[in-house]
Formats: sequence, structure tokens, C-alpha cells
Amino acid sequence: MTRPRYVLVTAAYNEERHIADTLRSVASQSVLPHRWVIVSDGSTDRTDDIVIEWAKRHPFIELLRVQRSAEHSFSAKVRALRQGFARVADLEYDFIGVLDADISFEPDYFQRLLEHFSNEPRLGIAGGNIQQLVDGVVIPRIKDLSSVAGAVQFLRRECFEQTGGLPALRYGGEDAAMEITARMHGWRTQTFPELKVVHFGLVGAGAGGPLKARFKWGHATSDLGYHPVFQLARAVYRVRERPYLLGSIAELAGFAVSKVRNPRPSVDPDVVRFLRKEQLTKLRRLATRGSG
Repeated sequence: MTRPRYVLVTAAYNEERHIADTLRSVASQSVLPHRWVIVSDGSTDRTDDIVIEWAKRHPFIELLRVQRSAEHSFSAKVRALRQGFARVADLEYDFIGVLDADISFEPDYFQRLLEHFSNEPRLGIAGGNIQQLVDGVVIPRIKDLSSVAGAVQFLRRECFEQTGGLPALRYGGEDAAMEITARMHGWRTQTFPELKVVHFGLVGAGAGGPLKARFKWGHATSDLGYHPVFQLARAVYRVRERPYLLGSIAELAGFAVSKVRNPRPSVDPDVVRFLRKEQLTKLRRLATRGSG
């Protein structure tokens, strides 16, 4: 039986602090990728030099340097990832993964992911559970296990092609849009909590701190077409996550501001209808469970 092939794509901008940890994690995998394209999005630090050194020892690593555009950071990231996708488009592979450049994981990470895909034919997108490491302290991140963090999305090729890949959205959230589209087409998306992934620093900290990140995510959820009732419930649920109450208030504020400025979501109306139906079903299920 032929072992499945997978390829990886990473967009990196000035990641010299932690990209060696990510490189070390991938290079030590029990099942190595067929190709890993690291797109340096105009990095001005030592990111390129570090990748080149690792590529000399590991031929599956390829550095692709592109000129950083003047677009917003999330648009620039999508543009960089798309160029990475184009580099692997003609290769023979079964799975494709999107990796951030500031994470690390165990040597059997991809082997165990592939086993999950082998056991579940309708599993379209999967990944491990993000643990944020800040000043040596692990800060838990609340995550719906039916969703997969954009930092570690790993997709069956058929699912990836059916979703159309990462869309360019006004406020980010392209990874969420891709997995919503996957579920709309009947694929299952799943985070496996036993697969631990360390993220160096708070997720979204690059947006200017946790409060600003949550405010921007409120913009993104509005642009994705989140149902307002679900967004409110989500904010209440995430009160337990740092920065606690203020983070939820910031997210609701971002959602409200975006609704006023851009009332029409960027994603396809069919995706919005599917998402809202999915969200209301979740809320009804929770309400039934709470009253039972």
C-alpha cells in the first residue's frame, strides 16, 4: 500500500524568532512532507537565511521569496499562501497543509493526522489543538473542536480543491471561510485535542495586542456572515478567555462597527445561509441540553 503524500505551505514575514522551531518540528516528523514551500513575504530579518540553511540539509524545503505588497496583513498573507499553493499545484499529493511559522509539535504529529484521515473518508480538514506559550506559561485557547485553527489546517486534496482554497476577505477569516465551505459540501472538519501544537505567543497578537485582535475578529465574523445571536452567544462563551470580559466586549464592538460599515458579507450568500443554519442548530442544541 502506497503511503499518502502531503505537502505544506507556510507564509512567513519576519519570523526569525521562532521559525527554526517550526522547521525543526517538520524536519523531525516520522512521516516527512513531499514538499514544503515557505513563502517569505518580503522578510527583512534573518527569516530567509534560516530557511536556506535548513533547506540545504532537507531537500523537501523550498524557499520562495516574494515582494511584500502594500495590502493589509491578512490580504498579504493570503496572497503569499496562494503563491505557495501554485508552486505545489502540479505535484502528486493527497493532502495539503497550511502551517504558521511560529508553532511546534511532536515528531509523530503528521503520522497521527494521516491515520485519522485514513479512518474517516469524509474528514476534509483536521488539525491539532493550539496551546499558546507566553513567557514560559501555557495559556489555554478556547476552541470549538468542529473547527480547525488556521495555523494548522490540514486538508484532503479533494476537499481543498472543492472549497476553492483561501478567499481574500476584507478583514481576514479566510481559514474559517474555507472550512465553512468544506462543511457545506459535506466534509467533516475536526480539531483533535490529543495532538498538541504550541503557538509561540498569543494567537492574533500580531494584530496589535489581544484586545485589538478580538476587535478585528469581530469585523471578520461580521464579514463571514455570522448570525448576530450566535455572535452574542460566542462572546458570552469566550468571557472565560483572556483578556476575559474586555475581549468579548471588543469582539462585539468590532462586529457591530463592521455591520454598520459593511452590512453585506464578503462570502458567497449560499455559504452565509449554510453557516447561519449551522449556528442556529448549535444554539438550539445547547438550549435543549441546558433545559434537559
